[in-house]
Amino acid sequence: QELRNEPTGQTLHLALDGYRDHLKNKYGLAGFGKGTRNEATLLKFHLENIPLNELTANRLELFQRFYEKRPNGQRGKMLKRRSCVNQIKRLRDFVKWLNKEPAFKWRRPYDLDWPKIKVQDTADELAARANPDQVQTYTIDELAILWKYALPSERAYLIFALNCAFGRAEIGSLLKREITLNKAHRKYGTVGNWIFKVRPKTKVYGEWELFPETVQAIDWVLKHRPESEKDNLFLDANGGLIIEFTSGGNANQTIPSAWQRLTNRVRKDHPDFKDIGFKFLRKTMTDLVRNEFDGEIANIFSFHGAVLPESDNILEVYSNKPFWKVHQACGWVRQKLAPAFAK
Repeated sequence: QELRNEPTGQTLHLALDGYRDHLKNKYGLAGFGKGTRNEATLLKFHLENIPLNELTANRLELFQRFYEKRPNGQRGKMLKRRSCVNQIKRLRDFVKWLNKEPAFKWRRPYDLDWPKIKVQDTADELAARANPDQVQTYTIDELAILWKYALPSERAYLIFALNCAFGRAEIGSLLKREITLNKAHRKYGTVGNWIFKVRPKTKVYGEWELFPETVQAIDWVLKHRPESEKDNLFLDANGGLIIEFTSGGNANQTIPSAWQRLTNRVRKDHPDFKDIGFKFLRKTMTDLVRNEFDGEIANIFSFHGAVLPESDNILEVYSNKPFWKVHQACGWVRQKLAPAFAK
């Protein structure tokens, strides 16, 4: 005899509210936790508030097909492809949670068989990708203009992006003890200035030889940094971390706001200057290194985890990363940027 869920008076929206509470308890209010709860909220926005016992295999598969077709979001605009993929993942995770949650008398239908779904790009999106420059970057001349217009605090962010391809997460998490000045490299023996850093989340290790300008920036930041027991190099005016989420769970905007102020200052004199985010500095430097060296060195330089094709991952286990080539890349980048610093 087929097993079906019996009427209980519970509804789909009630279950989604419970799921949002579960996500809050599991992931917290900020960052990924906020994103997952927003996805659950969008599920509630899109899905009809049916009695929970009517949540059948066929209806769940239709819900999944709904996101395959790229519906509009809460603001009336078509959802991005990646958003729809994430919504399908969130729907499946909701079903997995609901099946085990004792507060709700619902169990996964025996005949539920999630079909494979491929969310497609629109014709316009595909056409926009037909461009040899798929990643937007700055030119050396544009970097020179940014350097010329930047205030000291803005230059401090800028130089770490140029020297080490750091984004705001890497800058905000940089510790003073990860900086080594005027000492021999612990493996190669060359005397210089270095950063030896481990990415907190992925535990990826990276190292960079520092420009003279980067050393100057470190000295400037240390002199103007508020007194604090925290080891982070960069702190806000109140001694807080510039990568901490706000009380509302939003990303810290210290670096993006500074970058927008710098861009606005430049655009007053250069109206056609690119109005793009701080993250494009990281992309610019990775692009420069990749074109001069190769993809592996560019990946190591930009602090990525996977530096080789999947078929070559065995080399990550049996060999060391060639950081001496990354140091060469740092030296080459410094020569490339010499005209910018001369401004």
